[in-house]
Amino acid sequence: MVPPPLLTEVLDVQGFNYHPESYDDAHRKFPKMPMVATEIAAAVNTRGNYEREKFTVPKDMAEYRGNLAQCHVAAYDFNAPYWAETAQTAWQEVIKRPWMAGGFVWSGFDYRGEPTPFTWPAVNSSYAIMDSCGFPKDSYYYYQSCWSEKPVLHLLPHWNWPDKVGQDIEVWCYSNCKQVELFLNGQSLGKKSMPQYSPLEWQVKYAPGTLGAIGYDDSGKVTTRARVETTGQPAAIALEPNAATLAADGSDISLVTVKITDAKGRIVPVATNKVSFSVTGPGKLIGVGNGDPSCHESDKGTERSAFNGLCLAIVQSSGAPGKITIHAESPGLRSASVSVRARRERNPADIISSEIEAFNRAK
Repeated sequence: MVPPPLLTEVLDVQGFNYHPESYDDAHRKFPKMPMVATEIAAAVNTRGNYEREKFTVPKDMAEYRGNLAQCHVAAYDFNAPYWAETAQTAWQEVIKRPWMAGGFVWSGFDYRGEPTPFTWPAVNSSYAIMDSCGFPKDSYYYYQSCWSEKPVLHLLPHWNWPDKVGQDIEVWCYSNCKQVELFLNGQSLGKKSMPQYSPLEWQVKYAPGTLGAIGYDDSGKVTTRARVETTGQPAAIALEPNAATLAADGSDISLVTVKITDAKGRIVPVATNKVSFSVTGPGKLIGVGNGDPSCHESDKGTERSAFNGLCLAIVQSSGAPGKITIHAESPGLRSASVSVRARRERNPADIISSEIEAFNRAK
């Protein structure tokens, strides 16, 4: 009796979900078959959280670091379920094998449900490169440093640690520079060669001020700089719409990033102020968010608490053209307003007609 073929033998491309230890064995058996990692990483992390408490949870065999009480995992690339890998481990396993076409990272955005490694009261996943509002996590810059040709230099954590003066803070740097030099309040803490596809790490005794970094190329030329600063207390709200012009079609939207800033306009990375929104003009508020995987505030309300300095308001046009103004306020903070404009879209037939007229006039 002839044994049935392996599934791989009838495929054009072999995919792998996690388990990089299986890559080599499959390649040995099918050396000419194209192979790709169809799902990798599933590293869990919470934007802006750098707590390092170690914990385990009943439904998982892995150890995590973060804040168990708040259902947050550290934004350092420490954490992954037992069946998955950290971002750097997952990508290193793909990139070191030239016969692997690449990998699809799970996931791009956090989403409702699958609150691994937690259960209720966590309500969102924490797998992603960006949180549920599209705000980048630190891993966003790790992947940039791996995939981008432009100079990348990103420091973590934030530099607001008033209860840790004189204590060691674990500082990471993601970069594609050849060397990186770290500074604290202008004093060099040394220059290090940048390992490829991995972070650089320092232990830095905390003092308030400015933590800065300089990236160098092969010749020693400075290519980029980065810094994080100790901020003041929350003082104001800043609004940044991603689209200044909307179609007046009743469906187009603008995503308005809401920043809690200090008196110098710097985002306060630990701010949790609750912000209330109102909209005037031919538009409406259709949603709010903050990226906190444990937040139970309404996504359809008119207010939202900031999470680590940020939240989001989503504004939609109505069917009429005109100026739409979004106003945001919070007790004790300077309020802010920003406007976007809804414009009537031109009918395609009118566009064609005007183009024909212009062509005829030019003849």
